[in-house]
Amino acid sequence: MSGTNEAVEQTNSGMRLSFTRQLAILIVLSRAKETGITLQAIFQSLSRATAETHEGKIWAAAAKEIPSKEFAAVLSDTGLFSRDIKLILDVFREDSGLPAAIEYLKVVCPPVDRGAYNYE
Repeated sequence: MSGTNEAVEQTNSGMRLSFTRQLAILIVLSRAKETGITLQAIFQSLSRATAETHEGKIWAAAAKEIPSKEFAAVLSDTGLFSRDIKLILDVFREDSGLPAAIEYLKVVCPPVDRGAYNYE
């Protein structure tokens, strides 16, 4: 996946989203480990929710490329914060194929400061 960080992927809704920003979703998902839910279970759920969409394949590839223990380092290196994660959720909310994934995020990865994310 050389050069993937620079690549911009096309979402189903026609909006453009960089791979690096999509990694923010993985970082959020990594918080689920604190609740005892495995990343594999989350990716399986997201895979069902995305129904084999391009985004689902990107998430799956990223999961293989970046071990869970490195998520915090990725967050630090890229400077992704809640506003970036909110942007991603806003984009995905527009895609009718992902509402289940968003609902899943809201349940298994509650933000420390819900106001900062403002899912609604």
